[in-house]
Amino acid sequence: MKKHLFAAASALLLFSVFVMLPSCGDDDEPTTTTCDTTDVSYANDIAPIISSNCAGTDCHTGSSPLSGKPFNDYAGVKAQVDAQRLVGSIKHLQGFLPMPRKDDGSADATMLKDCEINKIESWVNAGAPNN
Repeated sequence: MKKHLFAAASALLLFSVFVMLPSCGDDDEPTTTTCDTTDVSYANDIAPIISSNCAGTDCHTGSSPLSGKPFNDYAGVKAQVDAQRLVGSIKHLQGFLPMPRKDDGSADATMLKDCEINKIESWVNAGAPNN
């Protein structure tokens, strides 16, 4: 009986070390986040992306932006949507000027984050409402 009790306790200990403890998690593992592209709105989703990546430079801000395409407000962004230029540019598709450009004005462009692109594309596909 003592032998069986020892074997059972040993099995339980091994079970906890190899099965239970690893399930506690590892703080170094990256967390996965989701990108919610349902009910994307201009005010809550698109304007902040534009503001931090496009309108914050002299190229798309002010009364006379260097690009000639102001993104100061909804109307300026919507004009590029209507011209079918916004999505192609942010996705760096062939035939479009890749955006956003680097701050130094060089020809190189840095892609937006995938989630930002997906939100903009979802908003455009929904008719780019001013919501």
